[in-house]
Amino acid sequence: MLFGIEVMKPILVPLFWVLDKTYELFFARRDLRMSKEAEEQLGREIQSKLPFLFSDYGGQLCPYALEKARPFDYAVTKVVFRDFSLSFTRGRGDFQVRVAPNHAPRAWEELPIILSIIDEGFERREFKSFSDLETALKPRMKRLQEALSTNRYPELLPRLANVHDHDRAIIRQWETEINRRLYPDK
Repeated sequence: MLFGIEVMKPILVPLFWVLDKTYELFFARRDLRMSKEAEEQLGREIQSKLPFLFSDYGGQLCPYALEKARPFDYAVTKVVFRDFSLSFTRGRGDFQVRVAPNHAPRAWEELPIILSIIDEGFERREFKSFSDLETALKPRMKRLQEALSTNRYPELLPRLANVHDHDRAIIRQWETEINRRLYPDK
């Protein structure tokens, strides 16, 4: 198999180069424009369906700079607050919200995980819609601001590590069970 690829390499490399340049010439600008439109639409939906983020908490829509088109119908945008940012991702039937403190901008976490840590009564789950997100987020917004502030965030980290350790242990258990069922002889 590997030998076949090495033999075909002198043909495949120029072929893929031509295909890439053809895509750039005919489709890349249109795909980039469609991605930008999808992200603008997502931003408008956030502003209309979650107005409390802007009116009550001073959030500002801050779209990501796009250089390449996103795959499929994915759209991503961000709402920035004084102490933290929310990142919204939608596409292929998925809806995901992540959160990061502004003093640790690369420490993105799933919002449901953070909400379950700051409010033990919150059952960790995926958000299915903006109304589902609003129901979960609106009453916990002040606690979220406080938990992600510079002073309180270090207190959150050990609890977050425990959640991740627990998740990894559950995944290992499932992997073991799947392997046991797939390979009963071992």
